[in-house]
Amino acid sequence: MNISSLQARVRSLRRQMALPYAQLMIQRMSNEVCDQWAVARALKRTLPSPWEFVRKVAKAGFRLPTFTSAVGYLEACNERRNQPYPDHLLRLLLPWASYSHAVD
Repeated sequence: MNISSLQARVRSLRRQMALPYAQLMIQRMSNEVCDQWAVARALKRTLPSPWEFVRKVAKAGFRLPTFTSAVGYLEACNERRNQPYPDHLLRLLLPWASYSHAVD
């Protein structure tokens, strides 16, 4: 096996893993912002900014056309004083995402 075939295989694996990787990373970020939200509400502190969350997702390399849906959801949760759900946030950002795998 030569270098060019190894490089081709690596590129192929990266393409195959792109969607699962995106789901894993965005699920983790969704869990984190929802946890921060719960702590802020419990301590009567300022809630995390929906736009800061979107910036964090974008900074991680994900440019999604669904950012406004996620911001709208978080803003609505803020207005209604509801706790956002990470799975719902994930589904808004990645409509194709599945929930069949547990994410730490």
